[in-house]
Amino acid sequence: YRVEVLTAPGNHDVCWPLALAQRFDSKTKNLSADKVSYPELARYSLTAFREFSQGVDPLLSWDKNRHYWVAGNYRQAGLILFGLNTSEDLDEWGLPTRRLTDSTMARLFADIAKLKRDAPQALLVGLMHHPLDQSEEQILNVSEFKRNINEVTGSIVLLTGHVHEEATSLTTLGN
Repeated sequence: YRVEVLTAPGNHDVCWPLALAQRFDSKTKNLSADKVSYPELARYSLTAFREFSQGVDPLLSWDKNRHYWVAGNYRQAGLILFGLNTSEDLDEWGLPTRRLTDSTMARLFADIAKLKRDAPQALLVGLMHHPLDQSEEQILNVSEFKRNINEVTGSIVLLTGHVHEEATSLTTLGN
């Protein structure tokens, strides 16, 4: 018997000191207000989350160039799962922009499409931290995400969070 734990990071999973390290000025030993000296350091800000996720389930790959996972092991039983990091795109101060990058969406939906070819009737269930609805905390490129997800055939359920209230809502993804 194996317990599956599925993870999807959000803004609370960004390691702020690592995200801010891109602005470190080694001469003044301070954070620079006007210059990003080490932009490559921002990608390490989700390292702790990736290590946690891989410790929970080594099959979930949250590597430095991929901010999502897709699990197709249950597709023949009618279920495909995915998790998407809605905080992968950081601004120059290390704060999540809540924008999904085009490359992440392209790779995610290509991986889902491959699995759907084997199991076209499988229910697709996605986990995301930020919502798609009309809240001030929604992802910023909702229309691009909806365009991509509408190209996936079959039934889709998206489970999102971020709202810190005891409330639920149902949003229909129409064209």
